Amino acid sequence: MPADYPSPGGPLGRLASSWAIIVPVVVLTGLLAWVPGLASIGPVDRDEPRYAQASKQMLETGDFVDIRLGDAPRYKKPIGIHWLQATTATVIGDGAASPLWVYRLPSLAGALAAALLTAVLGAAMFNRTVGLLAGLAMTSLLILGVEARLAKTDAVLLAVLVLMQLALWFVWSRRDQPAKATARWWPVFWIALGLAILVKGPVGPALAALTLGALVLFARRLDWLLRLRPLRGALIAFLIVAPWAIAVLVATDGAIVQGVKADAIGKIYEVHEGHNGPPGFYVLTGLGTAWPLVALAPLAAVWAWRVRATDEAQFLVAWMVPFWLLFEIAATKLPHYTMPAYPALAIGVAAAVLQLDRRRPWLIGVPLALTLAVGLALVGICLIAPSLLNDRLPAVVAGGAIAGASLLVLVWWAYVGGRFQLAGATMLAAAITLYATTYGGLFPRLEALQLSGRMAAAVETFAPCDGPVIASAGYHEPSALFLIGTDTRLVNSREAADILVDDACALVFVDTLRRAELEAELDDVPVRRLAEVDGWRLNEGGFTTITLFGQAP
Repeated sequence: MPADYPSPGGPLGRLASSWAIIVPVVVLTGLLAWVPGLASIGPVDRDEPRYAQASKQMLETGDFVDIRLGDAPRYKKPIGIHWLQATTATVIGDGAASPLWVYRLPSLAGALAAALLTAVLGAAMFNRTVGLLAGLAMTSLLILGVEARLAKTDAVLLAVLVLMQLALWFVWSRRDQPAKATARWWPVFWIALGLAILVKGPVGPALAALTLGALVLFARRLDWLLRLRPLRGALIAFLIVAPWAIAVLVATDGAIVQGVKADAIGKIYEVHEGHNGPPGFYVLTGLGTAWPLVALAPLAAVWAWRVRATDEAQFLVAWMVPFWLLFEIAATKLPHYTMPAYPALAIGVAAAVLQLDRRRPWLIGVPLALTLAVGLALVGICLIAPSLLNDRLPAVVAGGAIAGASLLVLVWWAYVGGRFQLAGATMLAAAITLYATTYGGLFPRLEALQLSGRMAAAVETFAPCDGPVIASAGYHEPSALFLIGTDTRLVNSREAADILVDDACALVFVDTLRRAELEAELDDVPVRRLAEVDGWRLNEGGFTTITLFGQAP
């Protein structure tokens, strides 16, 4: 232990007195932060509906090996999240007909597991107070709140990565003890690594390799690595991944190798889908993704430097810094890529807070002021977003935004007055309030963001027969496949015209840019406009109008 970490008195000390209290507190806080909007926000194009639709098609076809999105193969990611989503839809939902929130449940469970495992690791490294603070810090993270609500890989991946690092900590911190001290933990490391590969390919091995490499440099010795039983461990990881890997290699004639290679390794040296950024991209975006934990990042950095010779500081630095730098130099950049480093930051912040240096108030005061400014910017977004999207401001959103702003002001008042526990609790309350307002109140009520959902509603209203042929020209978002149906055809203007001419029961959507083309192709064919749906295209940006055509009676 680098220093004394006594549990403080007051409410925090009582909450950290027992795991019977810590676990429910972290879980309840996570649910308060992440459940609002889980069932009411529509599919967020493009990644989320790609995952959910591929899992839905597994249930529709009974093929749980070859991943498909519509008619196209989807070989960019491994199978793990699809199996979890399909299982959840089968056990909890209504199979392939399950609503989107059912496919999101693995992400919610992954986020809760990541917060709890971070608490366990913080307690193992320091004490239960640090563990509680670290777990609560994870529940407040903006980026984890986003991923907990999306039917994607990243929240589940985070959970297995924290489990992997928990096992590695016990091996690292007991490297000079008898072998039996680490006998229970090396298998856990390799099991978690195998699961991480099954969920998102090389991210787990990259984090493991970078952390191990940094720890070797800190220790200046290699012998402790034998505590991980590399040969046995690699066999365990292989046995976890191999059944699916071998089956899909056979089923796809090896095509998946190129897909995973292009998606994962290719992103290191070339920009994919326009997702790039300047050096320092993750430091800048961390003001949002790590909000509000980022307020205490400078304090954690100073603490880590002061106790840099300790196992605890070295482990957290080995976890966070190399992984962070890898993505800073990578060509493709997305804000959530560095999320696996945030549990290390949460634990470091929690440890540093208990050694708060009041002689240097700028360590917290300056970044806290910036963090509160980001929070007030979130308040501003809640208030002005409806008008920007030609919608009205719901009263519940206005009330939540005002409550969030008031809590942010109270945070500063408590900090200036030296009431640090109150400041921390109020910041957590402000984050939960703003998340509930944004995700539970604002986004579900913005009709402009619900293009695919409103298109599905139009099909229900105007379908001239049971099971009509449905096509979409120009608007090819995967959310349309998920909400309208897997059989929805994504076509060009010529193909759309042919469908309308050939099938009296067909319905065709066309976006603004291609409507004139479609009408020119139809010429004198008797069709009519059944409905128009106006909204904002999330990926391209800008408003569009989707028109629904059908044959005239």
